[in-house]
Amino acid sequence: MKGAGKYLQVLVGLVVGVGLAWFATMNVNWDRVGQVLKDADYRWLAGSVLVLFLHYGVKAWRWRILLDHKAAVPYGLVFRTMAVGFLMNNLIPARLGELSSRPYLLAANAPKVPFSFALATVLGAKVLDLLIVGSLLLVSAAFYTIPDDWTGTAMWVVGGAAFLGVIGGIAAFKGSGEAFETRMRGLFSWFLSPAAAGKLSAQMTRFSEGMAVLGDVRTFIKSLSVTLFSFVVLWAAIACTAKALHLSLGLTDGIMVLALMGVGFALPAPPTYAGNIHYFVTRAVVLTGLGGEDVGFSLGVLVHAVEVVVMCGQGLVSLPGLKWKAEDDPSTAAETESDSESD
Repeated sequence: MKGAGKYLQVLVGLVVGVGLAWFATMNVNWDRVGQVLKDADYRWLAGSVLVLFLHYGVKAWRWRILLDHKAAVPYGLVFRTMAVGFLMNNLIPARLGELSSRPYLLAANAPKVPFSFALATVLGAKVLDLLIVGSLLLVSAAFYTIPDDWTGTAMWVVGGAAFLGVIGGIAAFKGSGEAFETRMRGLFSWFLSPAAAGKLSAQMTRFSEGMAVLGDVRTFIKSLSVTLFSFVVLWAAIACTAKALHLSLGLTDGIMVLALMGVGFALPAPPTYAGNIHYFVTRAVVLTGLGGEDVGFSLGVLVHAVEVVVMCGQGLVSLPGLKWKAEDDPSTAAETESDSESD
């Protein structure tokens, strides 16, 4: 059943990506796209690549802030495991690569951080991203007329889901700790052996502790501020890419582009987010009046290319030296052994 769920996620990601790619290209004049790309000043892409590296560096800083509640992990290790996770996203659809490899690698190379805690902080970082995306969607509606079609509806749904997800996530996982583990152990004991119930409750507790990090006001404000800064850096990277096409990406234009790209990243996607990026960047360019379908699609092509180069490049460079086998967590092993003896 678990395997079937993964296959379903992959299938949904591929279907969404292909569908959005079709919508992105249905009104495109390919001769015009070729001319736009031919006239581009590709020297600006060097700046895009450098700034995008900085963007991912800021995201690693944000993740380290969340991890600090469990253990102090060297920034270099945090960045490398995150980079490999993004590399996996370019190989495996529906973001399964990042969600599986990123916390696993961190747990394997930083034994003080359990896998379940690391996984929760990865999801917590996604919640912060969604909060900013939702905010950008609301702000963009003040500057531009959102069309009354499924695109506009999707934007508002994602924006509302982002806020509700943050509130619900903090409320659900705020009460973690020994009391939470005891309740989970009692619940799982109804249908699992004492050893299995103890192990699963310990994992659930660590996961809840990872999510509860967002419930710490100081950490939440700090990590949210860093998240906002990462979006500012991303705007700068996209502005450099737009300059290659002789487009000036202003503040309000950038808000719309970031908001719609955020929607594209939040939806299921094929490897490299192909289709998602092209469609939503094209929509943003058209909605802001920066250009037509041809210019928007051309920008989507360049944004996608730069993203793939940076994500794959930093992931490949980060691979050497990382351990791929996680050691058993001592606390979990002790709990399991104790439960086995009492059994």
